[in-house]
Amino acid sequence: MNKKVLIGFGIIFIAVLFIIIKIVIPNDKTNNVSLENYIEKNEKCSNNISKYIEDNVAYLHCIGDKGNIIKYTKNGDKINKEVLEFDYSNASNISQIHITIDGADDDYVYLKSAVKINDSIKDGEFVKCSLSSKKCEYYNGNRVNEIEVIKAENQNLNKFNIYLERDGRIIYLSSSLEEVYLNKSENKITLKDYISKSYQTLDDSINHVTDSMIKTETLKDGGTIIYKNDIFDITLVKCNTTKGNKDIFIADSKLKFDDESMCKR
Repeated sequence: MNKKVLIGFGIIFIAVLFIIIKIVIPNDKTNNVSLENYIEKNEKCSNNISKYIEDNVAYLHCIGDKGNIIKYTKNGDKINKEVLEFDYSNASNISQIHITIDGADDDYVYLKSAVKINDSIKDGEFVKCSLSSKKCEYYNGNRVNEIEVIKAENQNLNKFNIYLERDGRIIYLSSSLEEVYLNKSENKITLKDYISKSYQTLDDSINHVTDSMIKTETLKDGGTIIYKNDIFDITLVKCNTTKGNKDIFIADSKLKFDDESMCKR
């Protein structure tokens, strides 16, 4: 075997060895690569990209591509990629190619999308997609992370006025309160508007409020639940009596349930 052949085999051997080392030995620099930089380097979109990154999780959508959201999760020196195939049948009017990502939490990915009206694209709706069921639905764009109560001059805690009627149910507001606001970052909306303008059911809207509260008691009248949050100074009573009363009472945190007057309609 001549010298040139030996040199050729040597070069091939070194090249193969280098490839094996790159595959088998993990790149210890991966742990120092941010998701932002990793996505910029590895995810190529033909048009603009919409993304949301928090801690070690990122969601992105290539605007112009239909439907699917890509999820990246960083765990130590590994970055995993997952394509989330959401079901948009309950939000069928959205334009899936115009989706932008508005945020995410442990339960949902929140999207904003234009809508198709008579083959034209209009400013659209807010959509949330469940990470567990993969089903998407409309919502009003407000995710509650703070509750603010405005006290009234009249401090008659146990006198209630009708605040809102929906789906045959009544929400009562204590006369000691002037208004209840729900805050999302710098945005503020009244509880009435949050419920009235929502695409979700009344129970879903109220559940988003009580998620920020503590269930303190379940009554033996069929299942009426009392929620409180002393920091936000609010009490919410969600009636569920054996006689079918499903009204809601809202007051400040000092409210004590009155068996004679509440949940009796």
